[in-house]
Amino acid sequence: LMMVTRPARVDVAAGVSRALALHDVSYHDVWEAMTALEPPIAAAAARNRTRDNLQRITSIVATGVTVEQTADFFHAIGEATHNGVFMLAHEPLVQMLGPSLATLIAKVPQAAARVAAAQKRIASAIEARDSDQAGEWMSKHIRDFRRGFEIAGIERNLSIGARCQLIDRGGRRVACDVVGFRNGRALAMAYGPLEGVGLGCKAEVVDIDPVVR
Repeated sequence: LMMVTRPARVDVAAGVSRALALHDVSYHDVWEAMTALEPPIAAAAARNRTRDNLQRITSIVATGVTVEQTADFFHAIGEATHNGVFMLAHEPLVQMLGPSLATLIAKVPQAAARVAAAQKRIASAIEARDSDQAGEWMSKHIRDFRRGFEIAGIERNLSIGARCQLIDRGGRRVACDVVGFRNGRALAMAYGPLEGVGLGCKAEVVDIDPVVR
């Protein structure tokens, strides 16, 4: 028996994210696209949300800010629009935002609090069906990401081929290259042994080009 199924949005978005990465799309490009897309998406969510949508948004906001929680928040806002184009359009961008957002939260002490405050403002506007306020606060939220990137010293043009260093538990640095993106995280290929590298180890973007000596 052969069955034909419609691919889930997350699967379609994963393929788009990989295609964008292979075309050297940078995090600046992602941020710029989110600046254009996310405010009208939030405004549409305020107009079209259901009670179930609102409950999901508020339950997500009530949890602590993490990369996964922030992605869930954007997903819930998209679903509240009940617009398939909006949902498919922003999903790849949310996936590609993940690696830089993880660094932002780790490096900027006030980042989590600012993200939480913006989420609450957006959720309140959506609850009140105030599309203007929802769009305005989403615009402020996205602009705040850029300021956070600059404070954290994040290289916003991270793309396929970017050079990074993994720092193991003993402080040893292992050179690696970004080779792809999956589920909002950068995938890296290491150029040295990975003993001592595990969950929680830091990764840093190297902003100089390698040279042959």
